[in-house]
Amino acid sequence: MKRIFTLTITVIMCFSFCACSNNETAAPQNEATTSPTTINASPTLETTLPTTVNTLQVPSIGAASVINEGPCGATTTYKLYDNGVLTVSGTGEITDTFTKFNDYIKYIKIEEGITSIGNKAFADLNSCEIAELPSTLKIIKTAAFANSSHLVSVNLPEGLDIIERNAFYFTNLKSADVPGTVDYVDAGAFSYCAIEELYLRNGVGEIRDNAFAGNEMILVVIPGSVKNVGADAFSNCKNLETVILCDGVEYIAGGALENIKSLAVPNSVNYIGFSDMGQPNPTNDSSKVYCNDGSYATTRFSTVTDIIVGYDGFIKNYNLENYI
Repeated sequence: MKRIFTLTITVIMCFSFCACSNNETAAPQNEATTSPTTINASPTLETTLPTTVNTLQVPSIGAASVINEGPCGATTTYKLYDNGVLTVSGTGEITDTFTKFNDYIKYIKIEEGITSIGNKAFADLNSCEIAELPSTLKIIKTAAFANSSHLVSVNLPEGLDIIERNAFYFTNLKSADVPGTVDYVDAGAFSYCAIEELYLRNGVGEIRDNAFAGNEMILVVIPGSVKNVGADAFSNCKNLETVILCDGVEYIAGGALENIKSLAVPNSVNYIGFSDMGQPNPTNDSSKVYCNDGSYATTRFSTVTDIIVGYDGFIKNYNLENYI
């Protein structure tokens, strides 16, 4: 179920964010020497922000019978049961692919000891709905689950280091909880899924090009551990209304944020690239992005309706310490 986020923001541009401020200044005429006008209202968010996302569990094999089994790597083996459950056990990497069972596998349970899911291991499965991953997992390799279009739930364990290119491309994931141990979410890793709830935990190092493009989130909070957000990272997310960049984020590449309505910008940001959607209005000061200290983040940023200047006030208002 989608969480509905209602964000009511009254905006007058400001030199620094202060929810209790009543001071106003004129709109900047000279970008190099003047500061933004004052935001004179505290935004409100009429909902409870999620702290986790829901994942489903693989059914018990119970009295199910094994219909196929064998090796799937140098030190890994699998068993496929007649109720659609596939179990993988052993140590190290799953190197084989399972497309030969694409109509039979409904659930995947990878046992403790497995550290890597190889390229395209579970790609193109026609019926798979749930993948349950172990705490020992370190790497999900390129296109590991790509095009498994019925996959709705996967747990990403604490300790996971890398999610490679197109790992979950074109699945039907409804939520993603990315642990803070992840060094980077590679290009297209979660693109064109159906993600409504995205939880990026503090510690995630980098979000690369197109990583979350084409999803259904309304709100995205990017923790300060993410220094760089790649080009088109959240492009074509047509429901996305609000993006909060936490203190520490530095660089947002071109097209990463499209058609959003509001944006929270900390002092650490030094660049936000153009959106590829639409053209900024050169006479509209609200299309400019200012940081909390009054510095200018970039030339223009198109399609932003309201600029929320000031990370600190935003965190206090929304209790986002528990969210990131």
